[in-house]
Amino acid sequence: MSHEAWRPHCAICQQSVDLTESKADEYGRAVHENCYVSKLVSKKPRRFTVRSDTPTRAAVATVPPMGGRPLSKCV
Repeated sequence: MSHEAWRPHCAICQQSVDLTESKADEYGRAVHENCYVSKLVSKKPRRFTVRSDTPTRAAVATVPPMGGRPLSKCV
């Protein structure tokens, strides 16, 4: 059995990781520092979307305040 079999494998690139140089990711798995940094840099930020059933700011701005004057008089 070779010494290589006892080394953990990087969770990102699957290559063996030297225990004296290994780092841990957010799940505690062994990773190369360069692999982890590359993974973090390559992640795209999440974009937030507006739900179609939620009123927008413009729609909310046109609603009169509660207790305010009515928009038109009833005849």
